[in-house]
Amino acid sequence: MSGIEQMQLKFDPQQDRLLLRVNSLDKQQLRFWLTRRIVKRLLPPLIDLLQKSVAGDRSGDAKTAAALFEFEQQTVRDHVDFVSEFDDDATSLPLGEDGLLIETVSLTTHEGGDVSVKLANNSNTSATLRLNEKLLHSLFAILRQALAVADWDLPSTAASASSMAIDIHKPSVIH
Repeated sequence: MSGIEQMQLKFDPQQDRLLLRVNSLDKQQLRFWLTRRIVKRLLPPLIDLLQKSVAGDRSGDAKTAAALFEFEQQTVRDHVDFVSEFDDDATSLPLGEDGLLIETVSLTTHEGGDVSVKLANNSNTSATLRLNEKLLHSLFAILRQALAVADWDLPSTAASASSMAIDIHKPSVIH
């Protein structure tokens, strides 16, 4: 899959799951089903990574990190296109039309700030999305919107997620 062109995250009330669809520049579309359990386990390390990316050397100051994080999220919401229709003209669906029910997620940081998000099911079918800081913040912004619709009672801010903190210094694998 080439670079990411578009991402969409929608709540499906019948499935009580989130459907993440990712379009690539080469017209492939990946589809992932995220359960509440997976999202709940993903939020703390994701928020921590985002806070550290915007706080830099000041990441030891929790209030500063949270404020910078919220400022960056507002900047993303102001500059990302949340209005345009999601392009459903994919020429290829590598994970199938139904998509992949995610059982594990792992986050890996790379030199330069990119983050790989590996999404896998129990059959060892997986896909890895390599996201730069802007795409990672965009993913979190659409996740916040989807969580508001899903009404799963999960925190979507840095301050409220701190109580759910997971040690991200260990490899972040969600089972």
